[in-house]
Amino acid sequence: MKKIKLNNCIVFISIFTIELYIGMYVRDKYIRPYLGDILVIPLIYSFLNIFFKNNYKKLIIEVVIFAIFIEILQYFKLVEYLEIKNNILRIVIGTTYDFSDILCYIIGGVLTYINKCKCEKK
Repeated sequence: MKKIKLNNCIVFISIFTIELYIGMYVRDKYIRPYLGDILVIPLIYSFLNIFFKNNYKKLIIEVVIFAIFIEILQYFKLVEYLEIKNNILRIVIGTTYDFSDILCYIIGGVLTYINKCKCEKK
């Protein structure tokens, strides 16, 4: 059990580091807008997996639904409505709605599921 938790910590820290790098330094048309959104799903999934023993299929679906919900809140400009000024919180919640983000979250969920299925077979 501890090995699984340690692996999830390592995965989370690795993806989080990549996401930070993308968010702070990458200004392109593909990696930042698409890969960054795809990686959000395994990032959140690996974080939750550190603390909870779960049904991975259900958790992946819940994480994708959560990400889509946040995207919908961006459509309704939640950050502006709540007058959030904190830059980190603005980045976490997001400020710009884009339907392609929803597709990226679904792709991230599918890739997380495929990876988890491969790990289960080992």
